[in-house]
Amino acid sequence: MDVLEQLPHVKVRPDDLKNLKNIVGTDQKKIIISQFTSEHLVKHKDGLPFNKADYYANSNNYVTKFAEEYLEHVHWLLNGVYWEAKYPRIISINELKEAVACGKSKLLGVCDISADYMGSLEFTSRFTSIEQPFLLYDPITEEFKETMNDANDQTILFHSVDHLPAEMPKEASNHFGEKLMPFVKDVVQSNFGKPFSEQTDLPVEIKTAVICAHGELTPKYKYITDLRAIKEKTK
Repeated sequence: MDVLEQLPHVKVRPDDLKNLKNIVGTDQKKIIISQFTSEHLVKHKDGLPFNKADYYANSNNYVTKFAEEYLEHVHWLLNGVYWEAKYPRIISINELKEAVACGKSKLLGVCDISADYMGSLEFTSRFTSIEQPFLLYDPITEEFKETMNDANDQTILFHSVDHLPAEMPKEASNHFGEKLMPFVKDVVQSNFGKPFSEQTDLPVEIKTAVICAHGELTPKYKYITDLRAIKEKTK
């Protein structure tokens, strides 16, 4: 979002995308930024108003509405949602295929930062790399193509680097190092031979960030076991 905001832009609500001409007029020199939240992505099966707490608790009562209501107004999609198999997908392979076939999709490119294999964007079944960051996806044939020479009127530029969080640019490395330095002495002097619960000499900022100790998930991160079980059940 920080990068997009460096460009000439106008921010609009998702529901205003349908009346864009009335909002921005004929200005063709600005990009349109619209940020979607869960209430814009799903709807209740029985037509009830969206309730965030109910959605998280009873996600099986909700279905996606992105393709139906917004896809034909979106040219570029940057997907960064947290997703589990119990939640509806933002868009399925068949929904995108049908929209393209009917001329109801204006999608030119997708950047799937979430990078969940066949996850919130079901067609994310391949990943790209820093060295080769882009592929082309053909929604009709459901195939990925390697080069721009394979492009046609229906292909979508696709980017999804699944190891992106492991890329450490110089600025981020310097910033992280500066923030870590005040804690280094306490970490080095801590007794890691003690059980994690008894390791009281660690700064709270460090201790709450420890995911695994002595070969086991720490209490704060036990939920990862549940996520793994849900994922395996889904498979």
